[in-house]
Amino acid sequence: MLDRNAAARRKILAELPSLASALEADVSSLTQVQAAFAEAVRVMGAVDVLINNAGISIRHNFLDITPEEWDKVIFVNLTGVFYVAQTAARHMMERGSGVILQTASTNGIMGYPFYADYNATKAGVIELTKSMALELAPQVRVCAVAPGYAAGDFNFQASFTDRINGNNNNKINNNKINNNKINNKIKGGEQECPPPTDMGNLRTNT
Repeated sequence: MLDRNAAARRKILAELPSLASALEADVSSLTQVQAAFAEAVRVMGAVDVLINNAGISIRHNFLDITPEEWDKVIFVNLTGVFYVAQTAARHMMERGSGVILQTASTNGIMGYPFYADYNATKAGVIELTKSMALELAPQVRVCAVAPGYAAGDFNFQASFTDRINGNNNNKINNNKINNNKINNKIKGGEQECPPPTDMGNLRTNT
């Protein structure tokens, strides 16, 4: 695992004592990424799978984003992903095999307000992943996941307004309702597929 935060590295090692190592690296620095990756190879012998997951978000109105904030998000979320992916891919291509899994986002597929910089980086990750997959196959398999909103330490609660929290809670509740409707139909032995509106709502609210 690579992380620039010393406290985070200590925490993950305490939680996962069998983890091979937690190495210091700022993904926006190519030299740090290369040094940390070389150390990971030394410790483990090789890297077979990369989960490329670094990302930050600064929630601002588009008109209020400063050049410094834009650069910070781009450097971590897109340039950093590129640095780590390229470093890993070179190692994997030499070995003749490997898997790279990158974390994109639903924000990279459809627009959301107040996330212009974040949305742009995640759209970039998706297209970067497609290009890598085409170029590195069949030796290295490259794919991405695009999760939606998930509550966690990354989503600092204080940064959300009551309106945002209310919208998120409504989505979660609606998803539970739609899930229950579909599950009840399956348990009831109905043969027909759930109506498209049910499936559409389920997909929209996840």
